[in-house]
This record gives sequence, structure tokens and C-alpha cells, in this order.
Amino acid sequence: MTERLINHFESADKKYSVKVYYESGNREYICKLFVAGKHRTQADYFTDDKNDALMTAANMLQRAEIKKPRKAPTVRKNPAPRIGTARPRRVSQVTKAPPTKRLVKRRKQNTDVGYFPNPIKSARTEIVEEIRARVNHIASEKDIIRKQALVSYTEGVIHAANVCGVLTFNEALKYRALLKKYAA
Repeated sequence: MTERLINHFESADKKYSVKVYYESGNREYICKLFVAGKHRTQADYFTDDKNDALMTAANMLQRAEIKKPRKAPTVRKNPAPRIGTARPRRVSQVTKAPPTKRLVKRRKQNTDVGYFPNPIKSARTEIVEEIRARVNHIASEKDIIRKQALVSYTEGVIHAANVCGVLTFNEALKYRALLKKYAA
């Protein structure tokens, strides 16, 4: 149960120090942190490995030098009651008037002005147009080999559009049925 000092780490300003002890009774190493000469018992570290104890002591010293001391909490002179009280509204919320009916109508009418199109919707229309054009091309194609190649490519486009969510399942079925009809 005797503690024997193994190593001693100290900061440059000598405010922080960490001492590594070996306790023979429990056969373990103890790292103890001292701040301005006072032992901080909450920071003690116990281990049975000497290398672990030395590494931890060096780490404890680095962390103690970096960590800033906590400030004492300040007490308000007249603390406001917090239960059941509403916070005051911001000035902009209080003074801002609701939009007039004429302004609301104008906003509804000019929905396309300065509006950036949704890329999914625009991709959807482009893909649907491409599928329709390919189905029409398949219907007019006379060469059987080219027709089969166009059918397989269009099936891939329909499948990709269905997987990505651009086409619904029913739309994909409809276009596949058109393909089968014109491919035969």
C-alpha cells in the first residue's frame, strides 16, 4: 500500500504538474494531477500498465495546459420569472403588415416570372418526349435488326426513368405495352 513516485511531468510555468506513482499493494500505477500545488482527486487515473500511465500523464498535462479555467456563474440582480412568461415579439414581426389581396393575386398570376424550373419536372418532360419519339420511330422502322436495337434501348430508358422516379409504374407499363405492340 505504499506509493512510490515513478515519474514527474511539469508545465513550463510550473502551474500544472502530473505525478505517476506505483502502488505496490494493488500493483497499479496512478496518475495524479496537481494544479497550483493542489491535488485534483477527480482527475486521478488508475492502470496496471506502466507505458499507459506515462502516456496518460503526458496527455493529462497537455490537456490541463490547454483547458481554460471555468468562470464562476454570474447571478442576476433582478432575475425575470421564466415560467409562464411569453417572450416579446421581434419588432419586424409586430410592425409588418399582412399582404393585401391585390398583392396576393399578382403573386399567383406571375408564378412563372423569375421562377427556376424544377429539374426533375423538366427531365420528366424531356424523357417522356424522347420515349414517345422513339416509340413512333420504332413503329415506322422497317429493318428488323434496327427495330430490335431501338426497342431494347427504349426499354432501358423506360426502366431507368421508372427507377429514378421520373415515371410512375403505370406510365412505364403503358410505354412498355406500346413497345410490344410496335415491336411485333
